[in-house]
Amino acid sequence: MKIHYIFHSSYLVELSECYLLFDYYQGDMPELDHNKPLYIMASHQHYDHFSPVIFRFMLKYPDCEYILSDDISREMVQEALDQLGLECNIHWVHEGDRLVLPKAGLDIFSSTDVGVSYLVHSDSSRIFHAGDLNDWHWPNVPASENEKMRENFLSILTDIKGCLEGEKIDVAFFPLDPVQGSGCFVGPTEFLEEIPVKMFLPMHMWEQYSICGKFLAARPEYEKIFRPVHGAGEEIETEETVN
Repeated sequence: MKIHYIFHSSYLVELSECYLLFDYYQGDMPELDHNKPLYIMASHQHYDHFSPVIFRFMLKYPDCEYILSDDISREMVQEALDQLGLECNIHWVHEGDRLVLPKAGLDIFSSTDVGVSYLVHSDSSRIFHAGDLNDWHWPNVPASENEKMRENFLSILTDIKGCLEGEKIDVAFFPLDPVQGSGCFVGPTEFLEEIPVKMFLPMHMWEQYSICGKFLAARPEYEKIFRPVHGAGEEIETEETVN
């Protein structure tokens, strides 16, 4: 397995069977093997998680399928395809869906913001991308609102854990957002407490990559599974199934 950190919340995962591209909206892409299918996912409509530029990948890699959250504008998508003169295979998904593709399967979970989160199963791995799923714990809002957020977040984690049926996620991509201030570590810590994960990779850091070191200083018990990210374009190579 090779993992490329593209930018912000976008990661490219290369498996033996296929490529998985999550929440791309900008950044440099490595060259891909044209013989492998490319599955492109967008978790929701926010500009930093979806852009119509993703349809340009079809011009170079025709074996593409798109898995898009159903909150994304169909009109925007169709306009982009019309401009490129393309037709493509789009799967519109929402919470609770299960999708079977030729080289992977997906379970679709809710989010505590808009859109969805993804658990992708292949023959070799289980990959989770949170989108904007997080315990968005803000120090400047009433405690009751933070508690409602936490209850919703933990409920979604229960759904994910149930789907795993005792298995571990091989790689999880999850927000570590410094904009949250003192609440930045709440969601990632709760996620790691509740969900069995072999490798945790942060995202949504707004290029403030020093937050990775601060998280490890505060939560040293996760040193073996937390992989710091130092900048866009970083490549992480692992065993096909992470030990």
